[in-house]
Amino acid sequence: MKGNINIIKKVFIIQLFTIFFINSSAEPYKPYPILLIHGINSNSGTWGANTENRSDSIPADSVQDKSSDYPTYAYFLGYMNPYAVAWKSVDGSYTIPGDDAFPNKTFLEVINFDDNRGSIDPHPNYPNFDGQGDELWHRINEVMEEYYGEGWRNNRNAKIILVAHSAGGLSVRECIYAHADVLKPHIAKVITLGSPHV
Repeated sequence: MKGNINIIKKVFIIQLFTIFFINSSAEPYKPYPILLIHGINSNSGTWGANTENRSDSIPADSVQDKSSDYPTYAYFLGYMNPYAVAWKSVDGSYTIPGDDAFPNKTFLEVINFDDNRGSIDPHPNYPNFDGQGDELWHRINEVMEEYYGEGWRNNRNAKIILVAHSAGGLSVRECIYAHADVLKPHIAKVITLGSPHV
């Protein structure tokens, strides 16, 4: 009987060690990045995430939290911050409260269309403007590279969630239609709010 107890103890210790070793070497859970897309005649302020060029090192689509006036972005940011904090210990490019660039790279991104009253698809009267669908495609590329690296197209786990308001939903539809071969496997979910004919 005593021999059996010693064996059980040894197995238990080995299991504990294995669990500890696996857990200590595992990366934290990585949520899909969320991209918030505004509608016509609007901007990322729809979500409470007005963009601002604060320095050359921060891209134009970095966001400045306006939580007291616009609760939507701040609400989501509260849920995403713990993941960004966990990932900062693995990858210093993630930002957390207190960082100068915060809240850039917190799994929560926005877009500001160059022409917020422009065409969803390419328009013959504007030869230099490819349409908001194409502009969204470029922004999705930026976000996917930022979170998954340049080889994101070959990474089956690289996915994004698109949340669109109003005509932003039509931009999403145009973007997916034009780039379905690449995008479809990488879109985790599309959520539209008040989008016509999606």
